[in-house]
Amino acid sequence: MPNTPGGQRRFSNLAIETVLVMGSLHKMALRQTEGFVRSVIELMRLDLTVPDHTTLSRRRRTVAVTDFRWPRKGRLTLLSTAPG
Repeated sequence: MPNTPGGQRRFSNLAIETVLVMGSLHKMALRQTEGFVRSVIELMRLDLTVPDHTTLSRRRRTVAVTDFRWPRKGRLTLLSTAPG
């Protein structure tokens, strides 16, 4: 039960954290994140509700989101070309 006035929370902390992490990985604003996740859910043909950007904005104050960054040590080679 939330400590703030209003209603019951509709989305779990895990759901909010998952959406926020997806947005941070792609460096998107909350409205873009909402649309992106909505598109992914639609493509997967799942019957799930996506949190709107207002809910994401309010809940990101209370949900701990880990900032995922790859450790970079020197150059990173993604593609290599074979001689020939």
